[in-house]
Amino acid sequence: MRRMKFFGDALRIVAMINLLAVVSACATTRVVQSQPRRGGVIAVKEGLIGDARKDAKALMSSNCPRGRYEIVEEGEHRVGRSTSGSGRSDTGKRGSIFSTSSSEERDVNEWRIKYRCIR
Repeated sequence: MRRMKFFGDALRIVAMINLLAVVSACATTRVVQSQPRRGGVIAVKEGLIGDARKDAKALMSSNCPRGRYEIVEEGEHRVGRSTSGSGRSDTGKRGSIFSTSSSEERDVNEWRIKYRCIR
């Protein structure tokens, strides 16, 4: 009986991990800037599930008269910086404390599509 309970718990844990992986792999699209009936900027993040580019086209089309638009600019856009670091401390034989640390900074980018409506 214990073996069956353990097996059932293990299956639930594996299912939850798989669900979390699937949810985090979803494509996302968001409006960064919008000028109704004139154009705007859409941020796109591709994922394993969903079609972010298709969603972006739908957003652009819905903002423009007769659904007509043209893409003016497209590419990576820097949205910030991220810093990660680590450190370690040790105590020597005579009570001396030795410490080391390191950090790394990197750009945080997202893909953006700038468009304008065609009249």
